Amino acid sequence: MLGLVALAALASVAGCRESDPPIPTARIKEVSATSRPATTTPQPEPTQPEPLASATSPEPTPAPIATRARDPACPVFHAGRTLGTLDNPALVEISGVAASRTRPGVLYVHNDSGDAARFFALNPRMEMFAEYQLEGITAIDWEDVAIGPASDGVTSLFFADTGDNSARETGVGRDHVEVVRVPEPTLSPGKHSLSDAVPLPLVYPDRPHDCEALAVDPTTGDLYLATKEADTSSLLFTVHDPKPGKLNTLTLVGEVGRAPNPMPLGFEFVTAMDFHFRADAAIVRTYESAWLWQRDPNETWGTALARTPRRVPTRLEALGEGITFADDRQSYVTISEGERSPVWLYSELSDCRPTNGE
Repeated sequence: MLGLVALAALASVAGCRESDPPIPTARIKEVSATSRPATTTPQPEPTQPEPLASATSPEPTPAPIATRARDPACPVFHAGRTLGTLDNPALVEISGVAASRTRPGVLYVHNDSGDAARFFALNPRMEMFAEYQLEGITAIDWEDVAIGPASDGVTSLFFADTGDNSARETGVGRDHVEVVRVPEPTLSPGKHSLSDAVPLPLVYPDRPHDCEALAVDPTTGDLYLATKEADTSSLLFTVHDPKPGKLNTLTLVGEVGRAPNPMPLGFEFVTAMDFHFRADAAIVRTYESAWLWQRDPNETWGTALARTPRRVPTRLEALGEGITFADDRQSYVTISEGERSPVWLYSELSDCRPTNGE
């Protein structure tokens, strides 16, 4: 059975373009999840998954991370290879993607605004394997999904109901937004109803913002939101251990670092973000590009993301909205809105050499 690692071995050995510098490798110990049953109406799929990733306030002190020094030359990544095509009428406006922590090769995806509060599990061939409906949750504008530990340590999915085009276009937007948290479910084929999803209301300290990018710190569980701005840099906000049933005020950390000149068109239109399992790298995408930041030991995400990023490979996609580090910890995946969208894997070259001739 082929997993992401095996698929990576089959990828083209063509290197990155000059404009597509390397991305660091990182590995971390997984946080185990607590599985629990869901109310189920089985509808078997054709295949089962198989193995294959106001004022600015200071950030909380980061948990120690063990990592190698940042290396600007290695590793180098393939230019991208398709894992499959989303050939399902329910998957036409995918806005977020996250790699499962408990089932190798499985990706979780969800649609953009206009869909119900539901998400889907894809097997390694990118076939829809399971659908999960969240009881008691109303989806306004889901834009991203992240995976990480909840405050009780349970590995959970976090859905960013944070889209707000009006805030970006007119300055008048939603009075608050939400991140919906649900423990990573037991994986089985068919349609399922989950009753343990919890909305976490969030409010910005200054004004409404449009936001399409969410990441979860894999060591602390802190939530990070990167906004989508019309004419300024993306802003980074965070919140520690948000509680249900109350408004949780986000903390403004700072700006997300600008791309090198000449800045690509739409760089400030951040559409997705993910933190690596080891907490030493962040990857951010826009409609047409993807960017990498490395994080030093004991450095805050705000400090790391304030630096100028390095570009990493992306394939031409109709409307690039999703990115996640893959479960093999040596690759990343991108996904786009649109009918029959391909899912792209960018895997690490095994024979990386420094680019400065040393």
